[in-house]
Amino acid sequence: MGVNADFLFRVRTVLAALLLSLAACLLLPGCSDESVVNDVEKSAASRTAPSKLIIGMFLDTSGLGDRGYLDMQYKGLVRGCQKYGAEFILEQRQEGTLEEAVSILDTLAAGGCSAIFCSSFTMKQAVELAASKHPSVKFILMDTLMDNYLPNTATTTFRVGQAAYLAGFIGASMSRTKTLGIIGGTDSSPVREFLGGFAAGAKAADESITMTTRFIDELDRSTVPWNNPSVAVEIARSMINQENADVFFPVAGASALGVFNYARAHGVYAIGVDSDQDYLAEGIILTSVMKRLDVAVETLIGEVVDGRFENRNYLYDLENGGVGLSPMTYTRDIIPASVLSRVEELKADIISGNIEVPTAILQ
Repeated sequence: MGVNADFLFRVRTVLAALLLSLAACLLLPGCSDESVVNDVEKSAASRTAPSKLIIGMFLDTSGLGDRGYLDMQYKGLVRGCQKYGAEFILEQRQEGTLEEAVSILDTLAAGGCSAIFCSSFTMKQAVELAASKHPSVKFILMDTLMDNYLPNTATTTFRVGQAAYLAGFIGASMSRTKTLGIIGGTDSSPVREFLGGFAAGAKAADESITMTTRFIDELDRSTVPWNNPSVAVEIARSMINQENADVFFPVAGASALGVFNYARAHGVYAIGVDSDQDYLAEGIILTSVMKRLDVAVETLIGEVVDGRFENRNYLYDLENGGVGLSPMTYTRDIIPASVLSRVEELKADIISGNIEVPTAILQ
């Protein structure tokens, strides 16, 4: 008896999903042995009763393992597909060209994806082209706005500057030298959203605070700025030696991992981004500015499944829990209680509108 090709395709998809979900457990905190067993049981069940819904995710060149931006999206993909009984296909950009991006999106659409998440603002043009060719497939562009929303396109943006304001206040309050070092991957709207809020919060804590900012791609254009920890370390070293910085804010994907290690080795502080990165350098990372990309992906999968998908931007902010600070598990005994209390007051003022945080997001 011959084996149905569609059945084999779905089994391969489920097995790939299982392997990747196991990888996510290794990459992100909070995944227990019990959850791995549950993943195995759920995947086994789906092989006998496969779902018709397939979700695609198109990752940027830096790939999984950044402990932040892309890992958070992947975590939401795994969780959302498990919640709604869907399967998923993962693809990663290699060359970074428009032609490659469109080809990958065409492949995902041809593979039966009902919706495709595109991880980066660098994919904007590719999404516009692919969405017009595949009107029955929904395309969700993460972390940026579209110029024109086709009926099958949506975006997510994050007022992460609101949470960065609170982190800036903490960073300035904890700095002994009154100098903060900001390291960005590239000068782009999503990065500026972090930096504007951080700077405003730091100045709210101490008007005399000094901040110095450098971007990785300005020093090295030969590699991906989001996965260049060696250059990030060189920037941090320069900021310590030349500006006397003692608190670092790296908004640079996996490049930040080098900064965290350097900060730990030199007894200075850092602040994480995107996910709860505090565990990566306990007692050194004061807090993390969390951009809940995982929540956005899981929520949008639900919108697709339940037929509520809309061709618009989905905005996440401090009020709806789409951004926020980490629990500061390892630093609550280090940061003065008066600072933590003031942070809660500032958070309430931002939500109420009494404090207006600078933003690089137009909507």
